[in-house]
Amino acid sequence: ATKEMGLYVDVLVLNAGVGSRGSHFTMGTDAIRHMIHLNIESATILVSLYGNDMKNRIENFQNSNNTASTSKKIGARILIVSSILGAVPGAPTASMYAASKAYLRSLAWGLAAEFQDLGIGVTCVLPGATSSTKFATSSNIENASVWHFP
Repeated sequence: ATKEMGLYVDVLVLNAGVGSRGSHFTMGTDAIRHMIHLNIESATILVSLYGNDMKNRIENFQNSNNTASTSKKIGARILIVSSILGAVPGAPTASMYAASKAYLRSLAWGLAAEFQDLGIGVTCVLPGATSSTKFATSSNIENASVWHFP
């Protein structure tokens, strides 16, 4: 829809996400599907759609400015917000959330290598929970195994 409106995205920020906590055995399938849809599926589709538009725009610019006297370059950036839980093992009551964020981390690393030569940079941010968030206060994260290594 943005392209049809004449709008082009040079920087795509994927920051949407949802987390449910609780035992994996008691988490309903609707909550699991919702988390997978928002945290994994929507991010993957948006990267595909906008990444392709970014690539085409860069290629069109390079083809239209293909003279030795032109040193102009354009590029694009995709910023994927994952979570520190996507990089550490053992998140009791948040295993589905951690797994979905690990997917985003892996996706970002793969895309960074794939898109680098195209002029599209990919950055993955792994923020941690802060004490003022509902997730931090209700997730039991302090019991994650990563905090208890000798």
